[in-house]
Amino acid sequence: MAHARSSSIVLSARALERRFGAVQALGGVSVDLVAGRVHAFVGAHGAGKSTLARILAGVDRPDQGTMRLADVPYAPLDPARARALGVAMVHQELSIAPHLSVVENIVLGDERARGPLLRRRDEARRAREALAKLGRADLPLEKPAGELPTAIQQLVELARALASDVRVLLLDEPTSSLEREDKLRLLALVEHLRSQGLAIAWIGHHLDEVLRLADDLLVLRDGVVVARHQRGVGADELVHGMSGRALASTPVHARARTGTPLLSLQGFLPRRFRAPVDLEVEAGEIVGLAGLVGAGRSRLLRAILGALPHEAGVSRLAGLPIGRDPRRSVAAGVGFVSEDRKRDGLCLQIPISDEVTLAAPGREATLGVLHAARRRSRVEGLVAQVRAKVAGLHAGAATLSGGNQQKLALARLLHMDAKLWLLDDPTRGIDVAAKHDIHRLVRARVAEGRAALVASSDIPELLAWCDRILVLSRGRVVAVRAASDWTEDEILAAATSTSIAGEAA
Repeated sequence: MAHARSSSIVLSARALERRFGAVQALGGVSVDLVAGRVHAFVGAHGAGKSTLARILAGVDRPDQGTMRLADVPYAPLDPARARALGVAMVHQELSIAPHLSVVENIVLGDERARGPLLRRRDEARRAREALAKLGRADLPLEKPAGELPTAIQQLVELARALASDVRVLLLDEPTSSLEREDKLRLLALVEHLRSQGLAIAWIGHHLDEVLRLADDLLVLRDGVVVARHQRGVGADELVHGMSGRALASTPVHARARTGTPLLSLQGFLPRRFRAPVDLEVEAGEIVGLAGLVGAGRSRLLRAILGALPHEAGVSRLAGLPIGRDPRRSVAAGVGFVSEDRKRDGLCLQIPISDEVTLAAPGREATLGVLHAARRRSRVEGLVAQVRAKVAGLHAGAATLSGGNQQKLALARLLHMDAKLWLLDDPTRGIDVAAKHDIHRLVRARVAEGRAALVASSDIPELLAWCDRILVLSRGRVVAVRAASDWTEDEILAAATSTSIAGEAA
């Protein structure tokens, strides 16, 4: 359905510029956010999308340029002041206070001074109303937010934005951690909020979502606007503008089973699993892990690494026992990429050269003496191989976009020469071009004799990328089949099953 353009510009920006050291994040970007329309900011990682949104939301301040909110000069000093004026942002990287309750997180920064009893009742009411807009009024308000799954934490952040009198809503990869039903609910909610007159900015890399929602599209590359489109533009045209190149498809062909396992799980029972896991993953094979939130995908990966305990069974990599201690597993050749880069995936403040070599710091040393030039050359080569954009090896990963941070995590696995790659939602929040690069990188390394276990909430990605797909439901393996033997609907049906017996393939 087309949406007529209103003349009501809620928030406008002119000639915004922002630099981070030697990196130009924005170079003279202008945009108008109009009431009752969804505006998509699209581009590869490092294009400037999130920087633009952060400036509009008062998180960062521009070096040059001006903004107006409802035709009044607008220059918020911080996000709280922007939110008080009706501009709220939901970030890709979670900003949940894990020790605070759900209700405390939702009203955080917008607490209202009343008597303690009245204030608590008012906060609970506001939190419940905000959650109801998301169709999740059932969430326990008093539960510590840190105990919730990542996807549910993201819903709490969305509720925080909706709990205020918002006029402009900025959403940075809001579906990146959501399952299919929650994604569909959120898309429907955004369409409803548009019909209520909100001006919405959507930063997303899933082009099907962008093309469904967006009335106006701003394409950025290297900090500048390279194209402006309206509803009806094609995906190919967007991708070409985002990357400056056409993406060739990467077909995944069925692979002959060799019968020689690299990873072997026998009666392996991670804590809180309802049934043990028996699985063999061969060298040269990518096995996907599918399932709903709480099914056990991340828990299984972390138990194989040894970061979470298992109560029974054995796990072996190339015949060597693993899974009891992360350091021993890493020494045996297990590499892990976390679904949460900021919390436990990277050390954001250390130099990039240390970040990439963290798992195997002695690889460029002789008799305990580090060869700095050798390490620098090695890290530069790995950073180029994963196509990460960095200002320099002495900078911290905190200065990079989320996608470039994820690429550093993959560079670390390359540096340690991991035999088994445990990847937990590795392309969450990754743009189309970067996702393509990561698929090719992992496939190429696996083809050299490694193996990968990939957990993802993106079922089409698993179908296109993996050799086999294992479906989990409530801590139990319900099915393992060749990817070519699954459909998306069949995976969803299996993921919601509670009684299907596991099957081997």
